[in-house]
Formats: sequence, structure tokens, C-alpha cells
Amino acid sequence: LKAGVISNPQILRVDPISRQTTVMPIPPETYSLEVSPADGTIVWALTKGIGRGSQIWGSDAGSISSQMVVADPTNIIGLMRYAPDGKHIAAIRLPDDQSALPPGELWLSDAQGKHPHFAARADAGRGMFPVWSPDGESIAFIGRDHPRDPDSINISILDLSTLQLSTFQPSNLQPSTLRQAQGSTLKLLFPPTWSPDGNRLYLTLGADGKMELWSYEISTGKAQKLFDDACCAGWTH
Repeated sequence: LKAGVISNPQILRVDPISRQTTVMPIPPETYSLEVSPADGTIVWALTKGIGRGSQIWGSDAGSISSQMVVADPTNIIGLMRYAPDGKHIAAIRLPDDQSALPPGELWLSDAQGKHPHFAARADAGRGMFPVWSPDGESIAFIGRDHPRDPDSINISILDLSTLQLSTFQPSNLQPSTLRQAQGSTLKLLFPPTWSPDGNRLYLTLGADGKMELWSYEISTGKAQKLFDDACCAGWTH
């Protein structure tokens, strides 16, 4: 939880049962933070400003000490997401400049944020984080058909066992009859959501200020609209 005023921001760890609050030793320049589902390890990204790159820091659960694990002087790394087993981290890297919608890259690292390596080209600048499949064998993220064209975004799925990349273009789907008649094109509004069995992705797409919820079956490549005026599929345990 990030709280406080601009002059004194704080990162807090809050126990939802006891409501005990602990101020974490994390600097206010932090813009992305993720907690391991396995052991509570925390990794966060910070920057000192445009043109000064970014750093990834980490801290063990309950520890008041931290260490820098990655320093990138020319790029911004963020939107980190742990794999379901907590053994790897997926993140998006983008150039450290003032481009509104730059091309980006999907990177992977170990559980502490160390040994980062390039995985695939991606879209950046929209704040859409990579999404692990429930079994941790695939990652869905926002890619591009043409790296330099920010309007060519697609949904990319990287199979980590084969390193095979498949893509799906949501703009090829047909919106509702009325919006289709008006020449509207569906656009992805939020990161996709995996089904619990990992066989489908659920997509919130929009056109002309309206939202539609779609499902995409990965094995067949078939998409189906489920609801008008709906968004943000999720699952309860």
C-alpha cells in the first residue's frame, strides 16, 4: 500500500486480519512493487527521474534491509509480476525517454530479480503488466505486430517450455452491430485474465466509450463475445 502526501509518501505493509501496519524501508521514488506468493520476498523498481534509468531492489519478507539487484542506466523496468510458484519474475522494459507509447520488451529473471534476460518484444507505455498462466508455463502480454507502430498492438502468448510465441489481434473482432455500423474498432482496455484451467483468456475490449467482455480459446484461436457493457473478469476461490 502506498500512502501519504506527495511530500512524505510511504510504502506500508498491512496485515488484513490484525490491521497491523509496518512502514517499509522503500524509497518514495518507487513506481512498481511486487510481493512473492511463495515467501513474501519484495522486489521494487525506482527511478531518480527521466534520463536516469531505473533500479530493481529486493528485500526478504520481514527484513528491514534491502539490496539493489539490477541497475539499468538507459531503460525503465517495471510492471513486475511473480510466477505462481514464486520462482521467476516477468517484467516490461522500455526506453527511458518521454515517448508516449514506446516499443518495449518482456524480460524474465529469477525470484530475487537477478539474472534478467530478454524474452520477447512487447508494447509499452500503457501500464499493462504481463500475466502468468495458472500453471506458470505461459505468459500473456501486450505485443505489437509492428514494433514501431503503437496502433498495431496484439495479445501475445509466450510458451515458456517451447519459447513459441503466438499472437491474437483484438482489433479483428467485430464489435456490436451498432458500433460495427459506425465503423468502430475494438481495443484492449485492460490486461487479459486467464481462466483457472489455463485454456482461455478473458478480454475487456472497448469501442466508442462502451466495453465488451470476450473469451479467447487458446488451442483453437476462437473468440466469443460474452457480455455487452461489462469488464474485468475475475475469479473467486
